[in-house]
Order: sequence, then C-alpha cells, then structure tokens
Amino acid sequence: MWSDGMQSDHLGHLVLGEGAKRVHVQKFSSAPWQTCDKSYICEQLGGDTTAYYAVDNEYYIENWVKRFGMLCESRMLTGLLGFSYFAGVVIATIMVTQLAAENGKKVTFCYSLVISLIGQLGILFWATSILEALLCLFVIGLSWPGKRVIGVDYILDFFPMRYRSSRILLMNLLDYPSIILIALAYEYLQKTWVLQQYIGLACSSVCLLFCSFVMTKSPFHLYQKRQYAEARSVIEYMMRLNGDFTKLTFKFDTEHRRETRRNVNIVYR
Repeated sequence: MWSDGMQSDHLGHLVLGEGAKRVHVQKFSSAPWQTCDKSYICEQLGGDTTAYYAVDNEYYIENWVKRFGMLCESRMLTGLLGFSYFAGVVIATIMVTQLAAENGKKVTFCYSLVISLIGQLGILFWATSILEALLCLFVIGLSWPGKRVIGVDYILDFFPMRYRSSRILLMNLLDYPSIILIALAYEYLQKTWVLQQYIGLACSSVCLLFCSFVMTKSPFHLYQKRQYAEARSVIEYMMRLNGDFTKLTFKFDTEHRRETRRNVNIVYR
C-alpha cells in the first residue's frame, strides 16, 4: 500500500523516504495498515477523524480542523471563516461611529468588549461545527471596530495632543508583534489553540472590568456635548488619580462664549 520510499531503520521501525507520497497509520501493532488520506476518511469513514489525529505527537498542532470537523468540508465553507469575521467588521464599522457620537466612547467600547467576550466564549465552549464557528467569528468581527477604532480614540482623549502620535506608535508596537508571540507560543508553550484563546479571554475580561470601574467617560466627548460640569468633574477625577487634588474653576472656551452671548442678549433685551 505504500509508494516507493518506505524503509526500515536499525530497530525495525518503518521510515518514510523522500519518495513516499501517501500517509498511513497503524492503530495497533496487529492491525492491518490503513490509509488516512482525505478521500478515505471522508468517504469511507463518514468524516470521523477522531482516531486519526496524533494529539500526543510533539510535531502536531491542534487547531480548528479537528474541533470543527473541517477536513471534510468544502473549500468554500472553510473560506467563509475569514469572510464571516470581516463581514462583521464591515457591518459594525458602518454603525459604530454614530453610536459612539450619541452614547459616548466609553459605552461603545465596553459594549464592544462584551460582544467580543460572547464570541470568544462561544468558540471555546459552544461551537462544535463549522457553521457555529462562522457565527462566533461574525460576532467577534462585530466587536473589532468598537475595540480597535473607538477604543483607541477613547484612550487618546486622555492624553495631551503633543503626546498622541507617540502613544499611537507605542500601541502599534505592542499590538502587531502579537502575531510573532502566537507563533512562539505554538513553538515553545503548547501546540493547541485553546491556551491562546484563554489568554485572549482573560485580557478582554480584565480590560472590560478596568474600563467599567476605573476609567471615566471621555472628557472630550462631554466637551463636544456641552456637558461642561461633568467634563470638569472627569478631569478632576483623573487629576486625583495622579495625586493632584486641585479644584478646577476654569470655564471652557465654548462655555465662555455661550455665557457671553447670553449676557449680551440679556443686556439688549
């Protein structure tokens, strides 16, 4: 059943040479050799791949192929995994800016984290088929604009203008190298996707708790909404976090102009 290239070493173990073209597995030493190529597993075993994954093999990466039974799915359905995520991104991008303008950046950012957690929990504990995985990835995609666009804009509102470009650079330097960390995690920590998913779930949970109970509303958003008293209280809260307990008495520029116009109207009335 083997093609040219099968050899045996000095211990009698079978070794595949360069000419071997098919992969076989022997479930037990006394069992006959069986092919485990895609056509055999999908057509003769009905897609049951449970016994054909070498989970304990140090060279094997446990990914979504086994979890969602992707080996026997069509290329189109498998490709929809990426499509469903980006479809969620595009749909949320259309709505998220308006939601942030009306409800505030903090609220939009926190709700996006909640949506992300729902998708992550679904991938970990609920999804067992590729269709269920498509739904979870779509949900996670819905959370991306609120986290990555509105979230970054929300954080930058707490920095002076002269520091914002350096903060954006710092966030990008911490964000994109995570792709390298994922590869290193597979290489040196654990060859399964579950560990990384738990880490992402923990980070999202901590971020949500911190934003909900420590962070305040965006002072710039309050300023734009002409909620000047609340904007001053937010700034005072941030000052207290930095050890400054000064009571603010200034007025914003637009607030001062509004009062000036009001006084002028009273005089001429």
